[in-house]
Amino acid sequence: MKHLPRRAALSMAATALVLASALSACGPSEESAASSPISAADAKDDLEDIQKDAGVPEECAEAFPLAMTKPDLADVKLVPASWPEPPVDATLCSTSELMDGSQESLDYATEASADEVLEAYKTALADFGATIDDQGTGIKMVVGEADGTSFQVRPQDGGFIVFFAKG
Repeated sequence: MKHLPRRAALSMAATALVLASALSACGPSEESAASSPISAADAKDDLEDIQKDAGVPEECAEAFPLAMTKPDLADVKLVPASWPEPPVDATLCSTSELMDGSQESLDYATEASADEVLEAYKTALADFGATIDDQGTGIKMVVGEADGTSFQVRPQDGGFIVFFAKG
């Protein structure tokens, strides 16, 4: 291994020290960190107010904190005509789609456990050959196909998401 000449090593060390000093001066000061314009609690309260004003059901606040508009099932075009109502007590929180319309989702809040959601949907979608599978992800979900649309029902803390995909 080749060693640097003493002058080059000292020069590199000095450069590193100067850069470290300059970069630390760019960070936030204790004063600016202490005078943050909004606390996490205030931000959460503001978000809840926005959701309430938009018509998002209050049951959705924990499971889907980023739901920002009143959900409307009619906005989702990929839901098969024969799709059942949720087989567990659930509240629709939000809907979404990819820009090209090839995938859509429904987000539901529920107090049902993940296993209850999986078993209820497996039974409700038995005519579509629904199974419980992890598809190699390690996350259990109900999967199948209805009227040419693939679906997944994936439980999460406080709710579940139903995904639809065409093609």
